[in-house]
Amino acid sequence: MWPNHSLPVELKHYYKRDYWDRTDELAHPKLEAAYQTSRTDETLRYDAETIRRVERELDECVYAVLADAGLDLRAGGDTYVADEIFTAENGLTDATVVSLDLAQIRHEQEAVVYKHLVDGGLSPIQQEALGTLVTDGGEVSPTELAEQHGRHRDAVYRALGRMDDLVEREYGGVSLKSTYVAELVHDAIQQAETAVSRATEATAHALEAADRGLDERTSAFIAWAERHGINYRERDESVSINLGEIDAEPASPHETPQPREVVKAARREVRRLLREGFDLWTDMNRDEIKYRTGSWKASVSVPTDDAALRSTDTDETRIEYLGGDVWEGLG
Repeated sequence: MWPNHSLPVELKHYYKRDYWDRTDELAHPKLEAAYQTSRTDETLRYDAETIRRVERELDECVYAVLADAGLDLRAGGDTYVADEIFTAENGLTDATVVSLDLAQIRHEQEAVVYKHLVDGGLSPIQQEALGTLVTDGGEVSPTELAEQHGRHRDAVYRALGRMDDLVEREYGGVSLKSTYVAELVHDAIQQAETAVSRATEATAHALEAADRGLDERTSAFIAWAERHGINYRERDESVSINLGEIDAEPASPHETPQPREVVKAARREVRRLLREGFDLWTDMNRDEIKYRTGSWKASVSVPTDDAALRSTDTDETRIEYLGGDVWEGLG
């Protein structure tokens, strides 16, 4: 959701269920964005530049969540209330407001399930473990899984280790990574138990929420989207296509190209990807009007103006966001 972020962040929402009066410091909801040291091996240097980086990324997380919830981004109205701990004042920040696209996360999780159930397949032990996790809806230990299904504990550990992208293991417990993954896995396992051939159909149902099955042309479109990290969302009358961060190399004599050259190269790559997608879309016998009338967005890392002027290798870049109508992007 934040292509230019690199810090692991946890978002929390606090709301005290019972409070004595409205002056209680927890009477009003709180939103917190926190840097999570337990999710990284990186050690940050304690200097002014690092502090600004942490503040900016945390601010952008908070702004994005507030904007997605339809809340004011500035104080001064009735949204924010001061108490003994927090002020209701606007701070200075260079953070930008990024639109959240949770469909990208859903697509990544769908791809994980697709990989395990169709491409690689699930071993009997993996199927048993996932089935238990989905049914119980909570956290169990590998030992409990082994005893429940009459398996050796080491075999269960090895099976869990081969699907770290589906389950989380910590403090001796195992749980599914998300409710959405649980729903996909449950749906796929229930339908795939009878025969391997039905696993493809089951996963297609999970990925597309449709009954038409994963034929060769549909599979090609999904493979194209996964190969390029593209997220698409289909609405009633059109589609929205998130191309992610575009890796564009402009034909420039400069060691560090001008920002406008990078953007032009990115737009050429966008046009190429949109045309590829359009060809695959029509191969599926889908309505080409729905594709043409859709929208697209992408981002590209461009050198800052100062870096471009120096014409030397540098890491000084900024993220520029692009977007528009598909019919224009097709050229």
